[in-house]
Amino acid sequence: MIKHFFRIVLIFMVSLQTSHSQILKGRITNPNGEPIQYATVYIQELKQGTTANTKGDYELRLPPGKYMVIYQSLGFEPIFADITMADKPVNKNVTLPIQYYVIPEVRITASGEDPAYIIMRKVIGMAPYYLSNVSYYKAEVYLKGNLVINRIPKIIQKTMKMEAKKNSATISVGGKEQPAEEMIKEGDSFLMESFNEMEFTAPDKYVQRVISFNSTFPEQGNEISPMDFIEASFYHWLPVSHKFDINIGIVGFKADAGYGSSVKYLNVKPNLALAKPKTISTDFTGKPVKVAAADTMPVTKTKQQIEKLLEKDQLNNRDMVKLSKLMDKESKNSMPDSSKNSLEIKDNTTHIIEKDANKKDSAYWAQVRPIPLSEVELRSIRVSDSLKGKTELKEMKSDSAVMAPKKQNKFVSTAQKIFLGHTWADTSGFRFTYGGLFDLENLRFNSVDGFVYGLDFSMQKSWKNFKQLYIAPEILWAFNREDLIWRVNTIFRLNTQKLNQIFLRTGVTSTDINNVAGINPFINSITSLLLKKNYMKLYESRYVTFGYMNEIVNGFRLEVSANFEDRRVLQNSTNFSLLKRSTPYSDNIPVNDYLAAGSNPLNALRDMRHADFSTKVSYTPYQKYRMRNGRKISAGSDWPTFTLTYQHGIDEFSEMTDKIRHTDMLRFETGKRHETGAFSEFRWRVRTGGYFDNRDLTFYDFFHVNSQPLPVLINNYEDAFMLPSYYSMSTPEFYGEVHLKYTTPYLLIKLLPGISNTLMRENLSLSYLGSRYHKNYTELGYSISEVFFLGEIGVYVGFEDVKYKSVGGKLVFKFN
Repeated sequence: MIKHFFRIVLIFMVSLQTSHSQILKGRITNPNGEPIQYATVYIQELKQGTTANTKGDYELRLPPGKYMVIYQSLGFEPIFADITMADKPVNKNVTLPIQYYVIPEVRITASGEDPAYIIMRKVIGMAPYYLSNVSYYKAEVYLKGNLVINRIPKIIQKTMKMEAKKNSATISVGGKEQPAEEMIKEGDSFLMESFNEMEFTAPDKYVQRVISFNSTFPEQGNEISPMDFIEASFYHWLPVSHKFDINIGIVGFKADAGYGSSVKYLNVKPNLALAKPKTISTDFTGKPVKVAAADTMPVTKTKQQIEKLLEKDQLNNRDMVKLSKLMDKESKNSMPDSSKNSLEIKDNTTHIIEKDANKKDSAYWAQVRPIPLSEVELRSIRVSDSLKGKTELKEMKSDSAVMAPKKQNKFVSTAQKIFLGHTWADTSGFRFTYGGLFDLENLRFNSVDGFVYGLDFSMQKSWKNFKQLYIAPEILWAFNREDLIWRVNTIFRLNTQKLNQIFLRTGVTSTDINNVAGINPFINSITSLLLKKNYMKLYESRYVTFGYMNEIVNGFRLEVSANFEDRRVLQNSTNFSLLKRSTPYSDNIPVNDYLAAGSNPLNALRDMRHADFSTKVSYTPYQKYRMRNGRKISAGSDWPTFTLTYQHGIDEFSEMTDKIRHTDMLRFETGKRHETGAFSEFRWRVRTGGYFDNRDLTFYDFFHVNSQPLPVLINNYEDAFMLPSYYSMSTPEFYGEVHLKYTTPYLLIKLLPGISNTLMRENLSLSYLGSRYHKNYTELGYSISEVFFLGEIGVYVGFEDVKYKSVGGKLVFKFN
């Protein structure tokens, strides 16, 4: 766990000079003599910069010449210094004066809004322009990151000690032998740094060449794992440095992480196709410019709207959003047609690692390192160098003694594969997965089958011509019913690049009557065994389904299928329970008004044969996608997905004179997930459907909805009604269903001290269902998600025809 955590922590960046250079160094302080941490030092002529360390010390290697050096930090006035570099080092200490802001005029508005908001809205609205201002650059980049371990949970410490005892080797540290696994402890610090050459081509192509690499992270060895340069500019055209400090706290593990970068631009080309608004008075380097009338581009309608918005004294939120959209449109128009019209999302970052990049000595790093190391980082380097020079592995056992654990490990490994499952694969494209004897998903209990246990497998074969065959059989045994439950799902992908496939599904199973969601089998097992509540209602389905799916054009999919099913009514076969053994289970019949006494007898559950033929068309305009291992993977769109399904059903009733009945159904669905900000989103979904003639429908074919009334849930909660009982909202009538959910990191509770710095998010939801002969049901909810990273807790209120009906709390564990 620790090892993998180290490998994903941070990334970093900086500038390099030739070996024929001298050092400019010094300390940056405030008027009280205190160091200004991470102050920026920028060389205007070289487009190169660095940052000071925690003590305010800075260091730059510069070739001979005269330079304008700019020292600056937020909250202080910048200092401009003329520096001449010759054949000797230059020591330049700088004191930055505190910057005082004089506001010439304070306007009191009816809204009481801070005037600074207007400026902020203009900056946000202009973001697409700043982010598209440069078409190409080449730079030398230094990246540096560090990690300091403040606390390791005791359970992890014990695990590390257990691993250390199993290890047959020791490491010599400072003349003392200690197990290798005990090297990581509280107070340890680690450093990773690299010197790179970065090349950027708009809109999103990066080539990162790792010239040198150094790491003190444990078990890094000779492995080089280049981390991407942070590509966020925060609306600056060409940042010369980045600095981030992160406090990490995950289930008791606490650490401080730091990220720093420094850049020297070797070549920069502006995006000449992007029109510069009149209010922008500087170029991509930050220098003042004046555009001649002859050089101006044709004024389009979009540009006129942009200028009109920028000239406004009072820019509101609506104006800001409009400005951002207009600037985004202008930025995209400035790109080549091949870039802006492509819907394929490509991984446009290329990493190239030079030979011997990780074999540079300390003298080399002292030469190229533009950001001075802190004492903590220097200590990490010294410890790492000591271990590399003095580490000596010693075998503690003889060859015969070492062989015994290997046999034991092989036995343990085999046992793990048998009980926990395993996947075998070869180079021919064949892959076999065995689920294992101990798989909770294949162990359950219900009042119809009793205890159910089984095994599952999957086999996959891929060919170089983008064809793929997937077969997943599952075999289970219902102990009380003394019957075999089995199913086989088969998919033959004719072309993985075009989502063209044939599928076959067949089996004999006990199936939840609610084919949309229903109760989680594990939850139903718990409620049955402990509370004597058998919420799940089942019927036996002997089925075979054959279908074909193809993506006609990008984003437009067609699926046709034929299904044949023999349906049989099932009864409870057991009254077993760990508690309340004398209390009988409820009948295996859903509770619904259409199944109550006096209702249409055709709606009742019965043995019958059913067939249906379905056609489903789905369309996602401007569907983006990725290609991975020759397979096309959808990657969303700015538009919602529209799905239309038509189904013709044929039912055979053996007990009726007119045995064959026909039905026709039409259903429409659309929905979208919108990112509204950092960790914020708005999700909505609309469904509607109906039968042309519903007089002959049995309950099996009703429109079922996702209803989850239990106070504790596992997964299966999206687009669900949280209060109505299972099966109660199923209907054969024309219906309409709406789900809205807004998620934000700050709303009510997250504003409180102690909670505001957590990763929990707040949610507001609204769900609606309306159908003929049913009262209009509306449900409002408030919840907090990401509680301990895997839970959501909330409260929901239900209304029927705008009148209060019920209220309830909910705890959801998200393991999927």
